[in-house]
Amino acid sequence: MVARPGSSTSQGRRRLVVLKGKGLFSKTTAYLGLGTGIFGILSAAGFFVTIIMNAVLATVWLLFVGYRFCRLSQQ
Repeated sequence: MVARPGSSTSQGRRRLVVLKGKGLFSKTTAYLGLGTGIFGILSAAGFFVTIIMNAVLATVWLLFVGYRFCRLSQQ
């Protein structure tokens, strides 16, 4: 099986690289992004709990990313 550039296998590998490497964001931010993606997929099933968890994780993740971008802009 060959991974196309937009396939989920390719995206999963990129997420693992972000988690393992020394990157722009902290591990906490990377794990929040990963959790948001997982709950985003699960929320497609329409379960109330997964939809709410996805919304909460996405909000927290965006706050972490925004904070990091603000700190980078001040440097």
